[in-house]
Amino acid sequence: MTTVSVVKGRSTLDGLDPWVRITVGGLLLLALVFATLGIFFGMRAGYGLPRREEWEPTARELLQRERREALDAVTDLRRSIALSFATVAALVAAIAFTWYGPAEAPNSRTDVAMNDRHPTEHLGR
Repeated sequence: MTTVSVVKGRSTLDGLDPWVRITVGGLLLLALVFATLGIFFGMRAGYGLPRREEWEPTARELLQRERREALDAVTDLRRSIALSFATVAALVAAIAFTWYGPAEAPNSRTDVAMNDRHPTEHLGR
């Protein structure tokens, strides 16, 4: 929501250099990917993936499995935290480019439109 209110789409990006527009779009896409992966790893760390299996483990096998799942959950949680910070960094960079990116150079070409009586000159984009 914060990014949408700061980077409002085309109207916000209109006056920026084309490479800045592409960079902002790429950073926003990257932030979306980071956020999605961060959510996935966080949910998997907390709840695991659903699975159905018919297995009657021994006490030792159950203990080994729970230990492995706990270690996997710690790894997933660390990934989720790192991706959360990466999401914020990508959003901040996109906002910074939007606010402080170089403006598009004024168009130096002149369009000339002719009508029946006199030529009219106007600046075009």
